[in-house]
Amino acid sequence: MNLTVTTKLPGGTLRGTARIAGATTVRSVRVVGGTGNFANARGTLTVRDQNGSAQGVLNIYRLRLP
Repeated sequence: MNLTVTTKLPGGTLRGTARIAGATTVRSVRVVGGTGNFANARGTLTVRDQNGSAQGVLNIYRLRLP
């Protein structure tokens, strides 16, 4: 199964995709494009928990922009 992600940011959006199987927790998503300032972006989105110290997760983007 494929997971697709769209993230809205000031100046545009990012699109990402990941392959998942079963009830697997997704930790890494490939950034495969975007719109606006992020058109043709490539890179990764890493999802990291906050070691139980805060609710939610930290999303870390590493991008290559044309």
